[in-house]
Amino acid sequence: MKLPSFHKIIASAISALKRFPFAIAFAIIGVIACVIAFDKEVTNYDHKFQEFLVKIGLFSLLGFLISISSTLLAESKSWYKAYKLGIQFFFAALVILYFFLTPELKEFKKQEGILLALFCLASMLSISVAPFINRNSASEFWSFSKNVISRFFVSAFYGITLFGGLALALLAIHFLFQVDIRDYRYGQLFFIFFFLFGSWHFAARIPSMEEFTIVEQDYPKGLKLFTQFVLIPLVTIYFIILYAYAGRILVLWELPQGWVSYLVLALSAIGILSFLFVWPLRNNEGNSWIKTYSHYFFIALAPLSVLLYVAILRRISDYGFTPNRYYIFVSSVWVGVMIFYFIFSKKKNIKIIPASLAIIALLVGFGPWSAYPVSEKNQINRLDEILSENHAFIAGQPDTLKTSQLNDSICSEINQITDFLEDCENGLKHLEEHWNMDLKGDYEYREERSLDRHTVAQKLKLKNTSTYYYEKSSNRYFYWRGKENNLLNISDYNYMMKERYLSGEVENGINLNLQSSYCNIYFSKKKLVLTDDDEIITKSMPQYIELLKSNGYNVENNYYSNSEDNNMNFEMNSSRHKFLFNVSELEGYYTGDSINVSGLRFILLIKKK
Repeated sequence: MKLPSFHKIIASAISALKRFPFAIAFAIIGVIACVIAFDKEVTNYDHKFQEFLVKIGLFSLLGFLISISSTLLAESKSWYKAYKLGIQFFFAALVILYFFLTPELKEFKKQEGILLALFCLASMLSISVAPFINRNSASEFWSFSKNVISRFFVSAFYGITLFGGLALALLAIHFLFQVDIRDYRYGQLFFIFFFLFGSWHFAARIPSMEEFTIVEQDYPKGLKLFTQFVLIPLVTIYFIILYAYAGRILVLWELPQGWVSYLVLALSAIGILSFLFVWPLRNNEGNSWIKTYSHYFFIALAPLSVLLYVAILRRISDYGFTPNRYYIFVSSVWVGVMIFYFIFSKKKNIKIIPASLAIIALLVGFGPWSAYPVSEKNQINRLDEILSENHAFIAGQPDTLKTSQLNDSICSEINQITDFLEDCENGLKHLEEHWNMDLKGDYEYREERSLDRHTVAQKLKLKNTSTYYYEKSSNRYFYWRGKENNLLNISDYNYMMKERYLSGEVENGINLNLQSSYCNIYFSKKKLVLTDDDEIITKSMPQYIELLKSNGYNVENNYYSNSEDNNMNFEMNSSRHKFLFNVSELEGYYTGDSINVSGLRFILLIKKK
């Protein structure tokens, strides 16, 4: 095999730059941002600056993908160079505008992250679809998509191989010659070779339609074997399991379990992928098994789609819409449309599969019909229904005299809804407007009044403020409050962190930048973990709770407890700093003899040693 010359490699890179200038620019900007973010000497432990750089890297990925697809769209229209640059500039401007309209990375809610991922997915799918807006050749579409996907994996392989080889070389220099190479240099190397080199190589390998149409496209034998002996047998196993389960449901006359929707969607995904992989071979002689599979797959999937609809609609009926159920519902509808199209349509153009997925990814991401607005409105209505069914809703507002008497199961259900609304953008504010009721609460040492699920529970006077409930169990919930001091003596300390709530359900925790070091506080396996740069300090929460119980706090048959001592403070120490946790609230629950912490509210005082 003749290796390409250095001159040819440079010429190919320049050609890619001329063809995809905005895509390459996004790749360079994103990699530079991530390389700087990894360099602690440059960022000087400025966590806010690091997050800003990482955000640039994430949006650069979107810019790279959308610039590639917009260029291919312009090429398919045979536009002049000025028009090609114009459409690339337009989409690049949209990405930049989107970047500045979104909050800082640390304030990213799940909603913003999912929206960014959906935009990336739509842009990625449009790379295959864009060149064929005005072309109806399904064979050319399949071959082009196959080439793009295969070259993507080749580029990724080259990038990871270069990174691995150079990383081992640096490691050898570090150990053999005692050269100090910081750990983050390997991360920087990864971004340079995997993302910058990989993306540039991928852009250079994307065929133009002129080059593509004159090259004979051979079906890869490895893909045929993979589909024949791996994917299609998996599809067959799924079919057997699901049809057996459907038969069991008919015999016992019971509703399907909710999780079966995931299995049907997995079957649909693998089955449609297999259908696409073997599509060019469906009419070839000697491939009767492929012809049979291509003809009967969607017919066999049709009855199971009914099982899918019943399963997800049952979950929605019982618990309402959430983004997860919304996405499953939309996916179910899409599967149904694909089944109808490939059974009854005479054209059977496979281009409709990625094209429709790209459109759906855009539609479900934003607008009043998207996942979060629909789920938020549905859960607020469901909250009204729960209160009304328990005679605790009068004249469009909760009756706090009645809500204070609600049992543990209803309280936890209400808390689960308000917990979800808290994750939505302005979800609890919309609940305030819907009820025309002030749901904010006052926290000590906090200048502004706060609005979260805890303040809502307090306003409703719920006796259980936890989202956990286990029917017919010996669980005991507790909500403890510490000593209320109007003043804190901070004369012996160098830093004070404003009051924060640390959830036991969130892995990221709280991040602190102390100039000389970077700290992170989070819960892990019933321990409170504090990292001070590379040093890790832990505190056992069960031992801490047992100590508080000996000081008067209890969990016997109640949810709220105050002690006469009511001092819940504790210290954690590293070699650099002393950390004093001034605790105002602690909530959790017992499961048998096991203690679980749901959350901790505290002010943190820090002293240099």
